[in-house]
Amino acid sequence: MRLAAALLAPLLLLVFGCAQIQQEQKEIRQQAQNLGEGALASAPAVSKGDVVEVYYIGRLENGSIFDSNTGGIPLEFEVGSGQMIAGFEAGLIGMREGEKRQIRILPSEAYGERQENKVVWIPISQIEGGEKIAVGSSIYAGGQTGKVVDVAEGAARVDFNHELAGKTLVFDVWVRKIKKAGS
Repeated sequence: MRLAAALLAPLLLLVFGCAQIQQEQKEIRQQAQNLGEGALASAPAVSKGDVVEVYYIGRLENGSIFDSNTGGIPLEFEVGSGQMIAGFEAGLIGMREGEKRQIRILPSEAYGERQENKVVWIPISQIEGGEKIAVGSSIYAGGQTGKVVDVAEGAARVDFNHELAGKTLVFDVWVRKIKKAGS
């Protein structure tokens, strides 16, 4: 019973989040109709320096979801400020309020390619709390966070690549609001 509830909760959040987005999209379409034909097309487009609010679902190429804010608070950031991965920001340029788009981002515009030199062996004696290290543990060393992928002979093999490095990302985005730069 608890397992069913645990599996059902995320699904309900996703469904209710989609319903919220659909309602907001309906309101924007209605506002556009009230303004007349082509009102959305004449609305300001996203450009560098604008602050935007977006909803998104992030997927890998195989369709598995790795992140989403549907059903939650829209993501707000300044386009071009470097707060987001470059490909995400670039994909929003030219979009208008209420517009939906799918953005495909290559690794070079996301978290980069996997680098084997970022997978290193570290003596457990040099890791704080090393006696508790196990495969799957996260550690912080040298200003980076890594994931332990192997433990053997008094050392831990740690992968400091971002978990999405080397992966093409696919985002379904919806621009909820645009605050033009300088306004």
